[in-house]
Amino acid sequence: MGISEHERHEVGTSRQSPVKIVSSRNAKPAMSGTASSALFFYALLGAYQTGLSWLEAHLLKCPIKQTLFIDCPGCGLQRSFIALLRGDFAGSWQLYPATMPMVFLLGFTVLHLKMNFRWGALFIKFLYIAIASTIVVSYIVKIKTHQLF
Repeated sequence: MGISEHERHEVGTSRQSPVKIVSSRNAKPAMSGTASSALFFYALLGAYQTGLSWLEAHLLKCPIKQTLFIDCPGCGLQRSFIALLRGDFAGSWQLYPATMPMVFLLGFTVLHLKMNFRWGALFIKFLYIAIASTIVVSYIVKIKTHQLF
């Protein structure tokens, strides 16, 4: 049992055009790896700067400051967070001292939920108390130095 001469002829003469296989070794990249990485980095940096500018333009108004005309204990948090995102650590601390500990607490809490540290829950409670104390002390300093208005 074999293939007849007629069947061999039909198999060999297909009406489809032959496919040309291109080797990836012969193909040249459109851009080198370093150049494409740099382009991606600058595009990402531009988007980051645009996002920060948008955040600065769309800060939420404090309802306590609008009604009572004095700062609340949370006033400055948004501006401090934006300064932190810009890399201005001293400015962030000056605007709202509890921002960096809050960001650390958030990161540690996520790690604790993933890794379940032995003393993690106790450390989180300590951080909460430290952050609350920082907020109260900084608000008292604002009151004493007449920086509420």
